[in-house]
Amino acid sequence: MPPRPKKNKHRAVAAPEDWDEVFETGYDGFSDLRWAGITLDDDGRPDREETRAAWQRFGRVFLEEYASRHPNGPGRYGPPWALTEFGPP
Repeated sequence: MPPRPKKNKHRAVAAPEDWDEVFETGYDGFSDLRWAGITLDDDGRPDREETRAAWQRFGRVFLEEYASRHPNGPGRYGPPWALTEFGPP
């Protein structure tokens, strides 16, 4: 009996939570975006314009979740990278 074909587990489009690490630090250290099909450079950063577009789409939700995780402010690491780079979504 031939084996069943395996389903492609890769998502075609990055989900909002895939961008969290990039929005916070500027890097995709866990390769969430790579698995979602987004091209990263050698340092683990996605294209700047693609990041800006994702920030416009998902930034508001990210900031709401970020505020709930950090009720006393951003702490020693400062505000999220995307907020300082691109401004409010």
